Amino acid sequence: MFQNFYGGQNRERYTGSEYLLYGGGTLLLIALIVLYVFEFRYFSLYLNPKALVITALALGLSGGILWGYLWRNKADSSTESVQIYIFCILLSLVFAPLLLSLTNRGLDFRTPETKNVQIVLVQPQYSGRYGVLEGEKMIPNQLIVNYLHKNETFSFKTKNMSFVGLKRGTPIELTFRQGLFGFTYLQP
Repeated sequence: MFQNFYGGQNRERYTGSEYLLYGGGTLLLIALIVLYVFEFRYFSLYLNPKALVITALALGLSGGILWGYLWRNKADSSTESVQIYIFCILLSLVFAPLLLSLTNRGLDFRTPETKNVQIVLVQPQYSGRYGVLEGEKMIPNQLIVNYLHKNETFSFKTKNMSFVGLKRGTPIELTFRQGLFGFTYLQP
């Protein structure tokens, strides 16, 4: 009686190419998530990350609609067609900022520009992967540097302790790069 439920006879069988497709898709998804984790530190280095994300979401939405349109003929019913569209749009929206940032930075062939900026505030802080252990002294190991560039205040995090002791109004030189799509970012 329970043999039909637990015996494996009702298991869906896949071909070798389907195993390759689904396994490859899973590995690609894991690789994209890992890339996102490494790319997060660069999002804070953009002078206008909001414009980058809005542009990426607009491109992701249009790309997802196009991708769904191309895959719609795989559906057996209108419900499956809507599911394909939703899947394609959501996947494109989630990974569009990553892909735009990677291509903007990775295909940047322009020469970097060194510009003078003024320090607004340098805040030392402690950052630990596991927090502070009992009895351990909290020695600052990173800085949040706020600076003035073109009458706007920007900030970045750094582990470079050479910024310690800089007072408000101190001029320093920072290197900026303008990426492939024109989104300017601070060179780490």
